[in-house]
This record gives sequence, C-alpha cells and structure tokens, in this order.
Amino acid sequence: MILMKALIRQLRTLDEEARKTLRMIVLVPGLLLLVGGIGYKAYEPFASFVREVSLTIFGLVATPIIFESISIFTGMTLILFFGWLKLVVFGAEWVEEAPGDAAATLDEAEEAQVALAVAEGHLQMGQVDEAHNALLQVPRREWEKPECKIVRLAVGTAQKSWGECRVIVAELEAEENVDETIYAESVARYELAWADTIVEDGSGTPGSRRAEAKQLRKRAQERCPEIFAEH
Repeated sequence: MILMKALIRQLRTLDEEARKTLRMIVLVPGLLLLVGGIGYKAYEPFASFVREVSLTIFGLVATPIIFESISIFTGMTLILFFGWLKLVVFGAEWVEEAPGDAAATLDEAEEAQVALAVAEGHLQMGQVDEAHNALLQVPRREWEKPECKIVRLAVGTAQKSWGECRVIVAELEAEENVDETIYAESVARYELAWADTIVEDGSGTPGSRRAEAKQLRKRAQERCPEIFAEH
C-alpha cells in the first residue's frame, strides 16, 4: 500500500509532456505483447512453449515468499524509474519538500514585503541611503520578483545608477505577471530623471542630448501622464 501511494505521488508530479513520453515508453511493451498474442494464436508450437513457461513461472510466483519479494521489488523499481525520468529525462529535481520549507518561504515573502515597504517609505522622505539599506534586507529568493524589481528601480533612479536601471527596466518589460500601473509609474520616473541627467551631462552634442531627452520624456508621458504632469 505504501509503495502504491509513493508510485501515485510520483505520477502526479509529472507534467503533461512527461506523461506523453511515458505513454510512448509503455506503448512499446504493449506492442510486443500484441505481437506475442498474435503469434500465440497463429503458431501452435509457440503457443505450447508459452503455456509451459507460464505454468512454470506461475508455480514459482504463487509461492508466498517469492510473490511478496517480487511485488516489493517491482514497486521499488517503478518508483525509481519514475524518479529517473524526472531527474534525467525531463531535467526536474526529485526532491521531497520538507515540512518547514513552505513556512520558511512564507516567512521570507513576509520579510520581503516589510523591507520593501520600509524602502518605499524612506524614498518618499528623500532618504535614499536608508532606502538602499532597507532594500538590502530583502531575502535573495525574493530579489528577482517584479515587486522587488520595481522598488529596486526606484532606488536606482534616486541613486542615479542608470546602468542598473536600464537592466531592471528591460527585465520588467519581459515580465508577464507585473502590476502595470506601478510598473508604468516607476519606469516613467526613471525616464524623466534620466532625461534630466542627459540634458545636464556634457557628453555628446547638445542636439543629440536634447533629442534623446525629448524621446525619453515622450515615452514617460505615454506611460504615465500623471507622473509626467507632476514632473
């Protein structure tokens, strides 16, 4: 019973692609059985041989000790086989989640929310260094989530870390699960701040700087007119 539960649990962890591949693997012995059945019906010497072998094997398997041993061995083999499929064929990790893992993940998520809220509060008060220090308290597992990237962008904009900001903006644009309103506000603030910096910067020609700054302001206005109006 325990082996069957373990086997069912392993089956449920496979995704649809893995199940399709598994069905193909099972189909091969099924075809062999079909061919064997046809041969059994059509060729009497082969049928006689199969009957003799089957009776001999059945007599051995019917022995209680051998039957139990074969059942346990078969169950363990199937469980290991499905684990091998996940680990080697499909590239998944065969790891049982410890009871405390879910609680640890929840604690980290809550810790991240508190740290991000503190960082945003410092930014609103103009305390950039304090906001940066609060951001560093976010657990690394939460660092790449969209909500954290948005705060990182805001901190980077306040610190004028333009290279880092460009990377974060590109990552946010590739995200699917992101709050569009907050995302637009953060990116618009970055684009307006970067446009101001370009105008003040002495690199390049004045005409090229003005053109790039104008383009950034236009994108910011299209993203979030409210932020553009405030600026």
